[in-house]
Order: sequence, then structure tokens, then C-alpha cells
Amino acid sequence: MNNRLLLSVKYIMLKAFVYFYYRYKIRNEKRTNLKLDNKNEYRKDISRFWKNQKLRISKNWHFLYSSFNGIYSPEYIPEDLFYGTIEPIFNNFDLVQAYSDKNVLPSLFPEIKQPKTLLHNKNGYWFSSSNEAIDSNSIFEYIKYHRVVVKPSIDSGRGKNFYSIEISQNTFANFLSIVNCLRKDFIIQEFVVQSRDLSAFNESSVNTIRVMSLLIGNRVHIVSSHLRIGVEGHNNDHLGFVCGINSKGELGDFFRETKTGRKIDNPVAQSIGNTIEGIDKIHSSVMNAHMKIPYFRIVSWDFSLNTDNEPVLIEINLRWQGINNHQYVNGPLFGAYTQDVLREVKHNKTNSYHT
Repeated sequence: MNNRLLLSVKYIMLKAFVYFYYRYKIRNEKRTNLKLDNKNEYRKDISRFWKNQKLRISKNWHFLYSSFNGIYSPEYIPEDLFYGTIEPIFNNFDLVQAYSDKNVLPSLFPEIKQPKTLLHNKNGYWFSSSNEAIDSNSIFEYIKYHRVVVKPSIDSGRGKNFYSIEISQNTFANFLSIVNCLRKDFIIQEFVVQSRDLSAFNESSVNTIRVMSLLIGNRVHIVSSHLRIGVEGHNNDHLGFVCGINSKGELGDFFRETKTGRKIDNPVAQSIGNTIEGIDKIHSSVMNAHMKIPYFRIVSWDFSLNTDNEPVLIEINLRWQGINNHQYVNGPLFGAYTQDVLREVKHNKTNSYHT
């Protein structure tokens, strides 16, 4: 089978999986509380917009987002369109695993602060923070008396296999159990001590700002950002709340509880207000860094802020990036750049898969 035919088969399989999975998902979303004014007019607006794009979509995505945030727009991006068409056009899937590997991020973006790395495990081999090969019998000396985070360097989305442990003689056996479970391809870093503003939401978790950037022409644009907050007793931010945040660090009017989908008020408004310091620095870092990886024109960046309100890059996401939280709390994903993205989709629909 030649390469062109193989690519076509893979792309057709991806499109089929995404279409059926996400159409099934939206049909089965709990929409019992969807309350929309002028739903028939809204439906017509959506139909007109997407007819002009020559794309068929499910309007249920629009109804879902709008019923939560009150923002009525035909420009919401359905999940099946994003994962099955837009991501394959804008990002080179051949290179995703290599460039999103957390073990290479310090070398790829040395100008950006990252959690202090103590050890790398690459394909089962141990390396120091300076990438010198070391013997597995010596790893205790590199991590003793540190509170560390152990996580896969490849495919670690949604906080999967994320561990935090204080290393001592008494806990080292537990640490070895963790690494034996992970087997290979993971990274060991110091736990991030975060800024006062981020810590106010929840001290136990590393709370992050998810930023999506878009490369159009020769310019990088920040299209959407939101704050992600963990819940008490958890080390990561995947089970808590999300809230929109703009370039000035101003939080949106409401938070969304990830587990239940409930809308709630800012839980710490009285203690820190509605602004988080340091967001402008995060956006600046993203704008500069994105041009180093032009193979991926849509990138989702996870940053925290240290005690000096300086950006700390946690990870980058290049595929299956997650778009629902952006649209729940901010409105249409690409905002002012929606037409630019859809124009490229129309021009490239027949040549949109790299692997």
C-alpha cells in the first residue's frame, strides 16, 4: 500500500470515528435545563452561517454552549469539526508525540521557566536534569528530600498517572512502586510553588491557565484563555472549576464546575478580587514560543505562575486539545479569527491528514 493511499485510509478512519463518537456524545448530553430565548431564530442564524461555509454541523453544540453562558453566536466550533477536520489541517500529527514529550520541553523552550526537573526517564533509560545518563541505583541521591511530581512525559492528558510524593528513606519504596508502574517515558520534577493569587483558589493543586494560540500567516494570536482550578486534596486541576480570563488577567463573571457542569460565582472574589497578576507575561511567552513550533498552528499551553508571578510552563497540547471549556466560559473558540480558520478548512478539506 503506497503512502498516499495509507494516509487517505487513516484520515477516513479518523473522520468516521470522530463523527460518530461526538455526534453520539452531543445527542446524549444532558440538556434538560437548556433554556434559550428565540431558539427558532437562533437555529436559522446557525443554519445560514454554516451553509455559507459549506459545512454540515450539529446545532446542538451551539444550544449547549449558549444555554450555559448566554452568548448567542453561530460561530461555535463543534467538537467533531475541530477534532476531525480543523486539527488535522492545522497540525502535523506525524510530529505530535515528539514535540509534546515533556522530556524535551526544557530543551525546546529554554527561555521559559519550567518546573525544576530532577530526573528524566526516556524509553526506560535514566538521565539527570542535564541529560547525563545515570545508573538506576543512584536515583535516590537526585531526588531525596524533595517534594516531587512524577508524570508520564508522553500522553499524560487529563492528569492521568499524575503522582506527588515527598521523598525520604521512608517513602522511597512507594516512589519505586510508582516508577515501576509507569515503566518508561516519564519525568520527575519539583512540585510548583504557585503565586498567591492561584494558591488562593486551592493550595493542594497546581492551578493552571490554559491558553490556546493560533498561527495565521506570520502572526500568532491568542484566541482563548481560561483558568483551571483543582479541588481540595487533589494535586492537579482536572476535577475542579474553570473560568474565562482575559489578557488583563480579569476573570469572567462565573465559574463552571467541571464534574457537574454547574455555574457558580467566583469563590475567592472577596480575598483576591477578580484579577490575577501575570497573565500578560504568559501571553507574551506563548506569542514568542509558538513560532518555534510552526508545524502546529493551533497549540494549547498550560501555564502556572510562581511566587514572583512569573510564567511556569507545565505542558503543551497539540492534539485532542480540549475545546469545550473555552466555549463554555468564553464563547466561540476562535473569536475574531473564526472566518480565517474556516476559510482554510474550505481550501484544504481534501488534504488534511499527515499520518
